[in-house]
Amino acid sequence: MFHRFNERVRDAIERATKKAQDLNQPQVEPEHLLASLADAGDSSVHVLIGAFGVKPKEVEEAVGPLPTAPGRPPLSPLTPAFSEKSKRVLEFAVEEADRLGHKRIGTSHLMLGLLRDELEGEGGMNVLSSLGFTLDDVRERVKELREDEASAKQDVVPAILFFELDKRARDAETALKERLDKLDAEFRALRALVELATERIARLEGQVVANAGPVRPPTAGATGPGGTRREDRPPPGGGRAGGGREGRR
Repeated sequence: MFHRFNERVRDAIERATKKAQDLNQPQVEPEHLLASLADAGDSSVHVLIGAFGVKPKEVEEAVGPLPTAPGRPPLSPLTPAFSEKSKRVLEFAVEEADRLGHKRIGTSHLMLGLLRDELEGEGGMNVLSSLGFTLDDVRERVKELREDEASAKQDVVPAILFFELDKRARDAETALKERLDKLDAEFRALRALVELATERIARLEGQVVANAGPVRPPTAGATGPGGTRREDRPPPGGGRAGGGREGRR
């Protein structure tokens, strides 16, 4: 049975147990359960109560101050057990959930169990009935609230999907911008290196030209060794061509 209780019901039961323990009570009674629902801040229960023109504070006031057991609390108090009445309330809550076709048992079903215990149980409290709650009306309202919650969930899912996709798109846009900024910085650094290399090459070329000096072309009619002109120098072997043969004659 307890595995069907949702987190809100388990919290309500835990608070009711704590209330009984603080009041030095040996058992958790339906009054503790109803008081824990009224001051829980549970929106679904508050909506259910408010649908009948009743405020949660009025429910607390109708429950009244819970009695404290006489005697000094023990140093290590034991966890109070559920009374037979409280067990009956939980059983009624399960039956009401089954009646409405609900798999999970929420705080609204627990309230139905408390109201049903007032009407059908022996020696039950008369808080909810005195405030104008009726079993059939509360059942109908719980059914409507569940239908509204189911419709809201259907509307919420596309909204959640939209926000998730929008977040992913913005994350991708941010990552792309960061990548483009990084590429732009790399391009600027590369361009600065190219400009620096171009300046160095130009400077080196200027130094080479300055060190080489002007290139002088050879002068026409330049003299060779001994002051003779190159074109007047005799060919190797002395004299003119054929001069030796005339001398032998």
